[in-house]
Amino acid sequence: MQPLLSLNESTLVFLPPHTIGSDLPKVAQVSVYAEGRGSLVESIASYFHVQRQISDLVMRVVCAHQVQPLRTPVNFEGNGYTVVANTKQWVYGETLRLKWGDEVVEPCQEKWTFTFVRKDPIQAAQ
Repeated sequence: MQPLLSLNESTLVFLPPHTIGSDLPKVAQVSVYAEGRGSLVESIASYFHVQRQISDLVMRVVCAHQVQPLRTPVNFEGNGYTVVANTKQWVYGETLRLKWGDEVVEPCQEKWTFTFVRKDPIQAAQ
């Protein structure tokens, strides 16, 4: 089962080797934020309705990037929202020494930020 990613939080996502075509598991920092404009309450309510879809999208994008790097930013249009994905070098990740059981976990080179942009009902209808 995929983890549900919370809005306005960062988390470490562990990627099993079979999902990324690697010999070693990897870990990525993933942040999902609401865009700053508009009502935060409305953004949170809108995000709640699509949280599972966005969490699935985020996991697929992060895994796919390990197999074939994507150029960012990438925009994903949903019903009533847009998600903008960006990467940045994950400097702190280079200092981590993590294990998954006995296996060494390799930090990803980039960290991800996904910005959730709620569309106004008028924009969504267009």
